[in-house]
Amino acid sequence: MAFLLNDVELVTSIQTTKNLQLIDELYHRFNKKVYAKCLSMLKNKLDALDVCQDIWLRVSINIFGFKGQASFATWLYKITSNRCIDFLRQKKCRYEIEGVKYHYYCQQINFVGDYTLDNLWQHENNLVQMAQSLEKMALHEREILNLKYFERLSVKEISLKLQLNESAVKMRLQRARKKLSKQLNKVA
Repeated sequence: MAFLLNDVELVTSIQTTKNLQLIDELYHRFNKKVYAKCLSMLKNKLDALDVCQDIWLRVSINIFGFKGQASFATWLYKITSNRCIDFLRQKKCRYEIEGVKYHYYCQQINFVGDYTLDNLWQHENNLVQMAQSLEKMALHEREILNLKYFERLSVKEISLKLQLNESAVKMRLQRARKKLSKQLNKVA
């Protein structure tokens, strides 16, 4: 019976009958898309599987709050995007040198392939050099680079946050990147 219903009818049926077994039908209809979205955002198969499983748990809990103001697919897409963003925020690591905190996103290291202790040491050394180079820059330059690359804000979001027009943000980003590149070349 469930396979004959469209998405709205299926969700309505789940809400009225409280039959959570019908969520299996939604799972079969949408799981490949949810997983693909997770994989595209997280870039790691195991993380995507974990987050995907968590999303379906959230759907089964929150399905009774679905109001139908948007399509079920849109609602599910929003849950998927938000959960992936939350996951990335949780994985955000912090690096501190002399009391100045720097943020970067952890890379998943699967000890398969070319990862050796030397590679890991080089990665850590690169982070130290980056942090030291950032430390030598003016506060406003560090701030704009942090907003763009570590908080992953768009130019428009940065312009709103810093109360600058978008062209000013682009120019400041360009100048800060050039200065950082020069600093890194001095260290190397």
